[in-house]
Amino acid sequence: MLCMGRAFPARLVLDIQQLLERHQPVEPLVCCDVCLALHFAVSLEEATAAALKVASEPGFQRRPGTCELCKRTLELTSAAPKRRIARGQ
Repeated sequence: MLCMGRAFPARLVLDIQQLLERHQPVEPLVCCDVCLALHFAVSLEEATAAALKVASEPGFQRRPGTCELCKRTLELTSAAPKRRIARGQ
């Protein structure tokens, strides 16, 4: 699969989505591309391309911040926080 000229295993997008969603009930996991690459044993280019694809899907986002795993501040991918609806609305 190609994303912005970079190739990555098609299954990697689903794997990243599942990893990020698994933490959603408590709080979204916020993860950098390097940590995703290490977790899934893929190249940094593959992880970045797949993370960009994940972030383009509804319910996911990419933003600057601090990675929960390595504590570096850079561009991160996460599940978008779910909106809470106040009672009575």
